[in-house]
Amino acid sequence: MDSQKQIKYFARYAGSSLEIWNSIVGQKITHKSEGTGDIVGIEGNNDSIYVKVQYVNQAKKYQAVESNLMRVFTHLTLPRAVEHNLETHYWNFEQEDLLNQLRDLAAQSSIDQSNFDTFEAKYNQLMEMDQQQALPKEIIQEINGYRQKLIDRMRFSDLSEKAMNPNVRVRFPCPGPNERDIKLVGKWCKPPRNNLDRTSLIEADSEDKRKLNRLLSARLAEKVAMDFYQNYGKTVEDISITQIYENSKPDWEDYDLNVDGLPIDVKNSRESQHSKDRYTEHCIPQFKRIKRSRINREVIISGVFSPYLPLPKLLIPTKSQRDGRILFLGETTREKRQALKNEFNDSIDFAEPNPESKYFFPPWMFDYPKYVYTERDKALGELKGFPNFAFLKEATFEFNLIPVTIAAGIDLTAILDNGTLAPWEWGFLNQLRNRMGKYGLSLPFLFLTILEHFLNMADPSKTAPDFKPDKYRKFLFGKEFYGEFDAEFDKPLGIYDPLKTVDALIKALSILQTAEGGLIRKFRTFRLRSFNILQGKSDPNDRLWTTLIAYCGGKLENGSACGKSPLILGESELCECRRLICPECGFCCQTCKGATNTWGIY
Repeated sequence: MDSQKQIKYFARYAGSSLEIWNSIVGQKITHKSEGTGDIVGIEGNNDSIYVKVQYVNQAKKYQAVESNLMRVFTHLTLPRAVEHNLETHYWNFEQEDLLNQLRDLAAQSSIDQSNFDTFEAKYNQLMEMDQQQALPKEIIQEINGYRQKLIDRMRFSDLSEKAMNPNVRVRFPCPGPNERDIKLVGKWCKPPRNNLDRTSLIEADSEDKRKLNRLLSARLAEKVAMDFYQNYGKTVEDISITQIYENSKPDWEDYDLNVDGLPIDVKNSRESQHSKDRYTEHCIPQFKRIKRSRINREVIISGVFSPYLPLPKLLIPTKSQRDGRILFLGETTREKRQALKNEFNDSIDFAEPNPESKYFFPPWMFDYPKYVYTERDKALGELKGFPNFAFLKEATFEFNLIPVTIAAGIDLTAILDNGTLAPWEWGFLNQLRNRMGKYGLSLPFLFLTILEHFLNMADPSKTAPDFKPDKYRKFLFGKEFYGEFDAEFDKPLGIYDPLKTVDALIKALSILQTAEGGLIRKFRTFRLRSFNILQGKSDPNDRLWTTLIAYCGGKLENGSACGKSPLILGESELCECRRLICPECGFCCQTCKGATNTWGIY
């Protein structure tokens, strides 16, 4: 055995055991500068081993040896008994090298199938060596511990990916209308046009074409909704189309689809002129309840978001329209709306619209049915079922751990040190966990929880010096790339948010916080008008509300909706009527005398 390797090997083997070190007392050594000497004694403490050496031509000296005897010895002759133990019962150099490789693999921050397979291959080599000679039990236990931690980390990573990036199908190609669809559009016209066909659609004048475009887009949205439900294995009956037949049942007056026995009313909205991921048309006159034929059932509202396409492209969709341009937004009900009001009424005043107004349902009001998230929820259940989470505190991951643990209901206090988050962040974390534990992973409840917390932090007595709305993202979004969180921002807590409404809210709140030297702190009372327009008062006795966040309800000169969204105090100018002026079209309110554009409704 090479003397240098033998010395390094002995130091690793002996460790801090004085019993093993004492086995070399009486041995001859040669020091590279001090010459030849005898080992005459060993002393030790918790940190170091001291070898007492008597050199031939020198006085007694003590040399400290911590981890590498090469600093002291150039040659050491071991007793035969020690050599025999080393060679027969303990690691040879091949095994030592293998152990180091296994340790290196276990320390990697990213564990995927490839490097886990490498670990397994080396682990099997170790087991083969164990068959040839008795390896120390503590070493086998150490390696098995590494192996289990790698298995846990890889499984946790795989499940987290499934939980934070749910595989959902909610985008569909634009379906071309058939003759029955066009006949149905004619029924919807006022007055009805029973002879409507493709030719009359194409040849309609511009004003008539806009109305027919909206009606045809609504019918195609119904067909997309049918595609969505059928894609998830539901039995769908097209109730809407029955109105073109004589003596049809009046069910179509209340709802459009029958999905596994549930009545569904489909509401279509088209992208606005200035915000391709926002709309202004999703207005619902009232929620419906069926009371005929001994049926007393709430009608579910399904939302669909369509591109604004000219009639020729709706009649014969081009390839780009066939590539999944229409988005199924999800469902909502009267009960969901009331539950939101009941939960958040203490912090936000929900203003009812005027009796003649319609409810505007913003995209964050819609949730996907639970069956859309079957794989996600299964992964979250398995994550929560881990026997212990000690490995999470010890390991590093290439994704943000916080949202996964919130979604799975894992107690983060057992994983994060107290100093990891600021006090206000711990408060927000607990608020999120409690809300999600009560209502599940729901986009409407998540959206309003963020808004509620921000409005609470706007109180000067509660504002923390390190509070920034941007920091909400680390509780919501999973992946990090080069220090930045996931650029997609469309799956907060594993909830699919295709129009990125949560991220848009965080951006808007960031602008509000910095507007005009912290203007938001002057407001004491807040309300959501129609669930979509945030307003505030600095004095509860004020007659007028100041608009803080809104969308443009104005129309352009060609009659199409402007739809600029969002309008934010601090970014958009505030009119004397205390409403925000759209920078695109100049609209603020139809009745405002100072408005440069009075087209539209507020």
